[in-house]
Amino acid sequence: MTQVSLCDQGAAFLAAGLVAKYDTVQSTRSIINIWDELRQNIHIDSRLDYLVALLTQGRLMDLRIKKGNYLKLAQDNMNTIRRELVIALTQTLLGEQNGTDVLAESYIVRLNDVASATITGTFIRISKKVETIKEIMDIWVKIRGMKIVNDNNEFLAVLFATSRMSDLRKLLESGGPELIFENFPALLSAIEPDLKVTKLDLAAAHITIAIVTQTPEIETNAEVVNIWKDLKTDLQLEDDDINIISAILTGGLIQNRTKRIPQDNIKEFFITIKGKLQEILESGASDQG
Repeated sequence: MTQVSLCDQGAAFLAAGLVAKYDTVQSTRSIINIWDELRQNIHIDSRLDYLVALLTQGRLMDLRIKKGNYLKLAQDNMNTIRRELVIALTQTLLGEQNGTDVLAESYIVRLNDVASATITGTFIRISKKVETIKEIMDIWVKIRGMKIVNDNNEFLAVLFATSRMSDLRKLLESGGPELIFENFPALLSAIEPDLKVTKLDLAAAHITIAIVTQTPEIETNAEVVNIWKDLKTDLQLEDDDINIISAILTGGLIQNRTKRIPQDNIKEFFITIKGKLQEILESGASDQG
């Protein structure tokens, strides 16, 4: 199997966030090129860096991006968010104003941290104001403190919950991102009770998020889960990291559109992106060999 790194997946989130915000329609080639440039120029060497990338995606989707300056914008925001994340993780331990990279690097990033970053990114994207990086970190710390995610099934439910956040925009703006958790138990129960979450399930969930975000109607929990189940069957997803990255990039293209996209077109996006992504990763592996 082609080797996929944390950097490859982190770059996919950044590329998807950038493309989703472009005013002009982007192609599969465009999002692949952006992903490839990002993965070659940004540093995601640890799970802490990966967490920074997730929080940066939310920041990028909160801004108005002009095509062409995305690389520097991503790098600058990642650097600032990393500094704030280090402080958030270590300040309470040290009792000092600034954190320490050494202590932060030893921190074990958990599912709850990643899930909290996903919710934070969605909330700041749909809010009317442009949050500062300090405000973004405060939101993440608050959500993280709720400790809602302990296993993969709860993490999958969080992904479904973020897909509904756009539908519940008015409630979220008036009450904050924690309101989404009132709906969390119902979403969790809507998932297959004996499901052991795989990468296939996560890949389908990333596309589900984009589809539900773009539809004008408000989907129920059952409808969200049914979209997810249908995608797993129709796209013939496989249980590997390439499918997850392809799904994340496909989601970016879906959110780049202003109208509902037929499922056949979504399938075409996914197949095209996955094929090109495999070529790039296999070529890179050959060069290293």
